[in-house]
Amino acid sequence: SYLPLLASLPALYRGERVVAQPVDGTAEWHVNRRLNVAASAAAHRRYFADADEIFVELFDREPLDDQPRFVADMGCGDGSWLIHLHRLVGERTLRGRHLDTHPLGIVGIDLNPAALDAARANLADAEVPATLIPGDVADPDALAAALAAHGLAICDGLHVRAFIDHDRDYVGGDPAVAVTG
Repeated sequence: SYLPLLASLPALYRGERVVAQPVDGTAEWHVNRRLNVAASAAAHRRYFADADEIFVELFDREPLDDQPRFVADMGCGDGSWLIHLHRLVGERTLRGRHLDTHPLGIVGIDLNPAALDAARANLADAEVPATLIPGDVADPDALAAALAAHGLAICDGLHVRAFIDHDRDYVGGDPAVAVTG
């Protein structure tokens, strides 16, 4: 998925500017994002399965009213984990046997429009009803507002994340604090 970037390495090593920063609404120059989203989902499948027992234990707890109202995947990619969790809860948990009285919302959040498009298609194909919203892990206030627009309180959800952060600007920290090695 990073072949566009890797193909530019000789020029980058020479200090040449390869492309300008993408303008809003244009494709990323350095990565085939659709391929990247699909590859990430494939790479995470074992992680998803390894976490199953944690989710089974959580959604078997009583009382059901104390369980999360929704599951939100920040950096949902193509929606694979949400589909997996929806099936897992539905097939293997106490909550799954009571979804008629205690529905579990599914929320996919991603910064990348291509990822949200893939998630929308995959969730629809899997017949998993979901709310999909753009969101940035670095902006929890905006996420809370976006969830509230869909009638969800951020504190009522189980927030999961299997995404590796990259292509991110560092925006925090006190510049007066010295960094030591």
